[in-house]
This record gives sequence, C-alpha cells and structure tokens, in this order.
Amino acid sequence: MLIYLFLLHGAWGVSVSLPKPSAARLEVMCEAEAKSRHELLQSWVARIWQSAEDKDVSPSRFHETDADGEARRYTLQVDTEKLRRAAGPGRRLVVSWTTGGPKRWAIAHNLALSVRQNAPQLERIFVFIALDPDAVARAEAAGFQAVLNENSTDLQDDIWKMRWLILTTCISIGLEVLVVDSDIVFLADPFQQFFFDSDLEAMTDHFFPAEQLWATWLRPAEHINTGFLFARPSRRLLDFLTEFIDLHYHAYEGPTLRDGMDQRVFNKFVMGKMETFPPEVLTRYENLAFPGLDWQNRTSRFTPRSTWRIAQATALARSLRAISLRILDPVCISHGMNYFWRKAYKLARCGGVPGGAPPVVHVNGVDPKMYFLRDRNLWYVDDWGERMKDAFFLTYEHPRGLSLADDFEVLVAALELAAYFRRRVVLPDRMNCANNPAFHIYKLNETMADEPGCTYDYFAHANGLYEVYSRVKPYAIEAGVARDARFAKLASASLPTMQELQGGVLREQLLSLQGNASAVAFGPAKVLRISEDVRLLRDGLRSGHFGLRMNAEKVFSCAYQEPLIGAMACLDEPYVEEFGADAMCDADSFVTGCGPVGICCCWPFWGWGEKLQYFTGVPWDLPCNCGLSLCENFQRSEESCCRHAGSTALFPVTDPGVFYCKGNGSWSGPTGAEDSNTYTSQALIEFASSKRTAAQSFETCSRDRLLRRGGAFRETSLRECNLQFSAYLLRRSMWPQLRTWLAWVFEERRGLGNSSKLIASMEGTLATDNTGFSAEKLAHDVDQLNYIAAGGGDIPPEALRAFRQLSTTFKEFQAGGARRAVEEDFAQVRAFFNRALHVPDFSFELSRLGDMTAFDMSGVSKRVMQSDQREQRDPLKDLRQDLQGPGCSWLSFS
Repeated sequence: MLIYLFLLHGAWGVSVSLPKPSAARLEVMCEAEAKSRHELLQSWVARIWQSAEDKDVSPSRFHETDADGEARRYTLQVDTEKLRRAAGPGRRLVVSWTTGGPKRWAIAHNLALSVRQNAPQLERIFVFIALDPDAVARAEAAGFQAVLNENSTDLQDDIWKMRWLILTTCISIGLEVLVVDSDIVFLADPFQQFFFDSDLEAMTDHFFPAEQLWATWLRPAEHINTGFLFARPSRRLLDFLTEFIDLHYHAYEGPTLRDGMDQRVFNKFVMGKMETFPPEVLTRYENLAFPGLDWQNRTSRFTPRSTWRIAQATALARSLRAISLRILDPVCISHGMNYFWRKAYKLARCGGVPGGAPPVVHVNGVDPKMYFLRDRNLWYVDDWGERMKDAFFLTYEHPRGLSLADDFEVLVAALELAAYFRRRVVLPDRMNCANNPAFHIYKLNETMADEPGCTYDYFAHANGLYEVYSRVKPYAIEAGVARDARFAKLASASLPTMQELQGGVLREQLLSLQGNASAVAFGPAKVLRISEDVRLLRDGLRSGHFGLRMNAEKVFSCAYQEPLIGAMACLDEPYVEEFGADAMCDADSFVTGCGPVGICCCWPFWGWGEKLQYFTGVPWDLPCNCGLSLCENFQRSEESCCRHAGSTALFPVTDPGVFYCKGNGSWSGPTGAEDSNTYTSQALIEFASSKRTAAQSFETCSRDRLLRRGGAFRETSLRECNLQFSAYLLRRSMWPQLRTWLAWVFEERRGLGNSSKLIASMEGTLATDNTGFSAEKLAHDVDQLNYIAAGGGDIPPEALRAFRQLSTTFKEFQAGGARRAVEEDFAQVRAFFNRALHVPDFSFELSRLGDMTAFDMSGVSKRVMQSDQREQRDPLKDLRQDLQGPGCSWLSFS
C-alpha cells in the first residue's frame, strides 16, 4: 500500500510515494502533533516555502514508484525554465492549452491570433501548454510559444486537471499567471480590468452578480467561470489549489465518478471554504464583499441551521489570511451569453468608452462555438479559401417585423430552395428580435436597436439547425459570412423573376442536376440572389407551377419537438424549493408539437431560454416547433406521431436517428441536478453537512436517476443511491451521518413492512433483494434477530420463533431430512427474511480507524468477495477488525 504526498515550494515540485511502513510512521506523526494528514502536509509546505523564499533554485521532481502504483502529481511535467524565459522580467504569463487535433487546434489557433491582432503586447508572454507533440509543431509553425507536458498517460484526466496544474506550476516558480480556455477571444488587453488586490480574479457566468452571486438556489457553476483565472503567487494559494486537486484527483471514487465539469467542482470547493468557521475564502465583486454564502429566504430546503455540521478551518488556515477571490464584471470580461446574445457591452463603459467592446469574450454558453465565432465575425483563422472553394450560395431579402411563425416559415422556405438549387442559403440576420421572450428583461430592445435584426439563434437551438442543415446537409451558412468583404467580391447573379421562370428555365436548371453530383443551379455564379418572396417560389415548386413538382420530404424530416426537461433551470429542485411550485416552469406548460428536425424553439441552449425564468422570472414560452406548419400530428394506434402536412404515410421516411413519435415517458415536478451521480453531488455535500435529511437527499438522487440514468423503479434507485452515499460517507469517516443514512435506507429497502423484491444491479441485471437463501445467510439473520431482540429491539415474536424453527429444520435437511419441510418453514419467515436491521453506533469504534482514504483500495473488493469466509457475527468487534484489512475496501465499493 502507498500513501502519496506532494510538497511544493518556490521553484520545487516534489511528488513522493510512501510504502506502507512510512505511511504508518506518518500516521504516528499526525497523532503526535494532533493534526490531520493534510494539516501536517500544510505545515511542511509552509516551512519549505519559507526556507526557499528569495532563492533562485531550479525546479526538481522525483518520482518514487514500486509495484503498487505511481505517485500523485500536482504540477505539470514541463520545461519550467522555458516558462520563466517567456514570463520575462515582469514574471507574468498568459497560458492556454491544446492538443494537436484539428478541431481543438483550430479553436486554440483562433485564440492566439486574437491575441496577436488585438493585444499584440501580450503575445511575448502568451504560451500554449501542448498536450502532445503535434500541438507543439502546430503552435511553433504559427509562430507561437508552446511547452510540452510530458509523460501523459490519460489525456481526459489531463484535460480535467490542466488549468489547475498550470496554476500550481506557475505559482510554484513565483509567476503571476492568467489561465484561459482556448475558446477565449481577446479584443484588447484584459489586464486593465484587474484590481490586483486578490489571490484570484475570475470571470463569472452571472448576468446580475451584485444581486445573485453566491445564492445557493442557483446552479453552483454560475458563480465562477474557470475559463478565465488570474492568479498571484503565494504559499497560501498554492496550498489551496493543491488541496483542490488532491480532493478530486481520481476519475472515480469507489463506485462514483468525478463530475466531468471541473468548473462546477471548483465552485463547490470554494463555496465549502466560504462556509468554514472562520471562512477560508472571502470574495469580492466591485465594491461588495461576500464573507459567506447567500442562503436567501427561509425555506423548507434545509434542516434547522442549528443542526448543520459546519467544517472548522484548519489550524494552519486560521493562522493565515483567507484566500481572496475577486469576481470580475461579466460585461467587460464577457461570458458568451452577454456578448453573443445580449450585446450587454453596448450599455456599459468597457475600457472607459461608452459602448466599447469588452477586452475578453468567452465562447461559453453558446453552441456550436464555431458557428458563433464565424457568425459574429470573431474568427481570425484564414480558412476562407478552403471554405469557399466548392461552396455556392443563395441570398434573399428576409422581411422585417414578422411573427415568430412567419419568420421561421420564410427561413424554412429559403432552406428548401437552397436544397433544390444545391446551394447554401445565407441565414438571415433580420428576424424580429421582439419575438424573443427576453426582449425587454435583458434589454435587447436597447442593445439590438442599431442592428438589422436577430439571427435564428435568438429563438431556436443553434446547434440543431447548424448540425442538420449546415454540417450534415449542405443547405446553409451563417449570416456573418455576408459581412466579410471578400463575400461581396464573389461572382454573383440574380435569379430570373417568377414570370420568367415559368418559361421553363427553372425546370431545365433543376433537371440538369440529375446525375451530376457536382452541378449547381444557375451556375457558375458563386452567389445567386433571389428578389422574389421565397415562400411563393417554394410553393410554386411544390405545386408543379414551374413544370415539375418538388418534394419537401426529401429536404426535411418531421420530428416530435419537446423540451429537454433536464436542462431547464426553472425545474431545478433548489429553485423550486426556494420560490415555490408556482415559480416552476411545469413540463405541461411547454407547447410541444411536430416540426422539422433541427429547428426547435424550446431548446434555446445554453444560458438563454433554459435559464431565463430562474434568473428573471420571465418564462421562455416559445412553441417547440417555432410555429411552423410544415409538419402535422397523426395518431398511429396509441402513438402520437409526426409526418409532413398532407401526407398519409403511417410510417414516414425520415433521416436516420429521427424520432417522429412522442416518447412514452412524461415528467412532473422538479428535477435533480445533472451531477447528482458524482462524488461532488450537492445532495452528498448537503447530507454530509446535516443540511438535508436522508429522505430529501434520496429524492434528489432518485429524481436524477429517473430522468437521466434509466432508474424507472424506486427500488433500483434505493440500491444505487445507497452505493453512492454509503461509499462517500465511509471514505470520509463521517460515522454519525453514515449511521443516519444506513438506518433510513435499510428501513426503506428492507424494513419489515417492505414487500418489494426488485433490486437492479449496477450492471443492469435484475435480482431479488429478499430471496437469496444459504446456511450462512440463515445463521446471519438468526444471530441478527437475537442480537436486536436482546437489546430491546422491536422484533415480532413470531419472526424469532419462525427463524429458530427454520434453523432447526435446515440442519435436519443437511443431515438428510426432507426438502419440503424446509420450504414450508421458509414460507413462514418469508416476510421477515433479509429484514433483520441493525445499524451500529460507528462514532466510537470506527472513528479509531482514522482516515479511511489511507487504506489500499486496489483489487481488495474482488479478493474479499471471492473468499469463503462467513459474515461476521459480532457487528461492532468484527466490523472494526475487518475494516482494518481488506473489508474496508469491500464496504466502500459494495
């Protein structure tokens, strides 16, 4: 068994693996100094940091391993001298990271080019951490600095930890560092927006941080956007970040996975530190200070505050100042929703200029990123020639001031014509902004007043239309392409008038495309301009007015459009509990229906419609099919299905993967958080802090399982949620909470009044929870019943008599007696079998074991479950003995 230590100071990064004897000595030292393992390591870090101050020492790492595994690493494996040289005398870096894969590099390259063009003074301190040699080659070929992170063995794990490892690495060598995601765009120098008064300065995803920052009913990931973090080096910050990495080091903790969104995990970590006594993190926004979390109104969400278990700050943390964290203005250090959608900067003074562009834009909350970068003309990579080489375009005049339905009818007509002509229609930017439900509350009426109108993504799921009609089917291209000066230089032609087209020219053009995959209508002009109403032209082609009849079913598949319930923030459990059921956007309130696949106005992701109601109280009430009449509903047996209007097909032909019938499932009530199945689930955290009851915590877990994990049965959720909660509490030695949880869940799963049999295993196979029978199991139940009865437990007398009789009969059967007698006696205990419940008081006996996470977890579960040992009879003595060995791991995993 190994215990892994990590020490950081000045320019040194040290990772050490301790064999079992050394680990035991460490525990003795902890006991001698009355400190936890982390507190002891903190004190060592502090002393080493102090001894190394003002020394110019080269970074060094050593990595001791043996057959049991590798040491943990808390810094990058990079050439830190190269980082120092790039930082220069100012000892400051701007750092991002990327792989050399074409998609990742394209976004990263755009970031670097935005720095070069809009903040050229920062290019000399801008560095990529390359996750593979190809990324180094690409960056250097483009003239940018790159440093390779060596010896990577798990790319996904590296990506999860990368920003945190960049921070610890730079801090450990005394550098200030701005760490940015690769989907950032620089429009100016962002350092002018910093206050330089905090350990960390960070972006936020809030719209209204002064009112809503650290509100606990909001999704935790809203508070800090980790895609933009500026850190000033200090020993305290280094210890803080190292602890964060250490607590979330592994992709799995027992049976429970790590949340894939490190931003959400870090927010919860910070919120936990804000709540310690005294607080270990203090936050600021503008001239406001936030000494703790905002618990908002008095609600039924939590148990009485007097019962909460608030963590105490460590002794070392109490001796040092708290970590200071400043949240930056979300307009001038702009998240994607504020820039790409609200254009909030027009009402601000970024850079001291009224309406001036923000220095930084994060392409978050908008999907797909490439579409928004290109459409809003923030794409700096010169791939124009490659994109335009084989593309032909169609443009038209989109009428202004239409209703939502008419706006989309015109758009769909243009898409259909583009399909027939084998051209890409330039999507409109003149749709009626007033149809957006956020038009007034987000002040679009002011920020969009000088714009020609809105693009489709103000109303519909951007990725749906882009994916179906731009990437998969070559029918569309973003509106922003027409604003590029090079587009105006493309050869163009005008489509003849409707009257002229009736002479047969349109028929000839479309027939000429048959059998010629590379041909386009009305070529060779790159741009074909339509001056007629595209709806009239489309209708004429459908009706045969031009000498041939076109079929829209070849262009669009009809699908049943309904909201993605799990994404709607106005259904979030904390939001509903905070403001009541009347504030909830009930699932029945959405206008579902039939529409062309990919065009859906109740999937307005991300950061827009699905959060509008919970941020502002204004509902996102657009119909799912955007008001389109292209598709209609029909009944097929007991199914509600979709097909093209006027069709009689019972089984419509659709594109692969299209669901044209309404699903059988329905949803009612609040939803559990999407990270409820992780080891940083808010349900786990709040139950461990005694803020919520076991029943409330299970409700969150089961809601998530029912919505997202296929947990259709309550009994299934009881099993899987029990695995998650008991493993979490056991690993953290939270004995009182563990006993509370087990007492509740055992009663729910195996209480005497519980007649349910169904339990689903994690592998999906079905098993019964109360029919397994063996001599060992029978002896265990008899011993448990006797133990509970002797202690005054409420055991029905008939249960004890029946079990004792069955025990006698079974022994006779083993000696050659009749099987039928066993079956008859078993029928008498059937209602009580596997229902003997006893939860011991863990707090005294098991707390003597110390930190459960110190025990070796590797492969122990398999060894224990393969052994032939019977279950131990004395629940306290033998459980403690077993936990000192491999049983610790078995209990954690089982």
